[in-house]
This record gives sequence, C-alpha cells and structure tokens, in this order.
Amino acid sequence: ATLEAMAAGGVLGQLFPEAKGLGLLTRLVTLETYEQLAPDVMTRFLSLFWQDGEAVRAVAARLKVSNEERDRLGRAAADTTPLHAESTTAEIHAAVYRSGWQVVRDKAMLGWAESDDIAWAEMLVVAETWPAPTLPLSGADLLAAGREPGPAIGEALRKAEEAWISSDFILNREELLSRI
Repeated sequence: ATLEAMAAGGVLGQLFPEAKGLGLLTRLVTLETYEQLAPDVMTRFLSLFWQDGEAVRAVAARLKVSNEERDRLGRAAADTTPLHAESTTAEIHAAVYRSGWQVVRDKAMLGWAESDDIAWAEMLVVAETWPAPTLPLSGADLLAAGREPGPAIGEALRKAEEAWISSDFILNREELLSRI
C-alpha cells in the first residue's frame, strides 16, 4: 500500500525513475502469499527494475547496498541464460551451474509472477535443492594424460566442460578424458 501511495503521488518516480511500475512486484507479493513462500527483499527489488541491468546497478549504487547485495542483484540483472517455464531439468541444471542457484531462483520467481505459470515452480525447486557439482577434470589431469602445457589445456578443459554440461553432469573423469 505504501509503494502504491508513493507511485500515485509521484514520489516513487522521483526516487526511482528507472522503476518499471509496481505490476510485477504486486504479482510477486501475491504469488509469495498464495504459495506461502518466504518473501525475499532482493527479488522484490529486482521486480521493480526487472531485465534492466543498468537500472539495477544505478539504483543499487545510489542506495549504497552491501557488496553482497550489489553482486547478487548485478548477477541476476546481467544474466542472459535463456530460461522459460518449459525449461528441461538439464537446462535448469546447466543454468544453476553457470549462473548460480540464486540467479536461477530469482528468474524463476519473477518468471512465475510474470506469467502465473505453475511450471516455474519446478525450476524454483531445482534451483533451491540441486547441488551444482564440480568439474571432475582439471588441467593436472590433462597434463598427466600426456597433454602439452599451454593454451591448449584451457581449450581442452572448456570443451570437456561443455560435454559434461551437455550430458547433464553425468560424464566422469575418464569419459571426459576420452572425449578430448
């Protein structure tokens, strides 16, 4: 009610001219209430400036939020991982691995609030519960396998990592070594 009064009186626009309105925030609060989800102030903040990384960074700087909050907001606002309600579990895993669970959670919450599509709920569960694994291969493994030191090691690791992600993180060290 307070933000609505601020918007109606033009105060919100004066404080945050970058805000895209209260529509998404209102839908997010309704979703949190209806689904009995814990409110998250950072996700609510993002809803005011969603998908506008420049605005998020500018407002976060003006508000002098903590470094941790600034980084979280910045990662979520800058992330370009294509996620949608019909994303597969493997696509969600890849997003959590690349972008972090919190970014995927924020995108899932805002996507759900924006579309009212319950399919986003699965993404939310995966983001909050799936532990992102560590690549089971290192440069030392490649050197031990006879690879020459140098930039080719990094390129081989990038290829192995992509194969590993494409396998939904199933390939083990030996399988990855055999593919590069």
